[in-house]
Amino acid sequence: YAAQDAARREEFALREQAQRLLSEVDQALAKAGKQLDKEEKRRIKADEADLRKLIDVRPAPFSRAKGSAVDAPAIREALSRLEQSSAHARELAGN
Repeated sequence: YAAQDAARREEFALREQAQRLLSEVDQALAKAGKQLDKEEKRRIKADEADLRKLIDVRPAPFSRAKGSAVDAPAIREALSRLEQSSAHARELAGN
């Protein structure tokens, strides 16, 4: 059960990190959205939607055969993309 517990902890930590970044990005867009060009804002919103789609999936019960229901590498990649695309907006907003 130790492996299952570790996978659940990792899943929880990833979801928490993603939710924290999504909140920062929402605040940054609200504060500095008008200072961004359309393409930059479009990229941020697309990356934000991708991350939301990945973390909004309700996890199925853990199964030894399946492993975790969450695609951790995909969430990490989406987090990285959103961090990069929203860096300028978060900087302008002071986040």
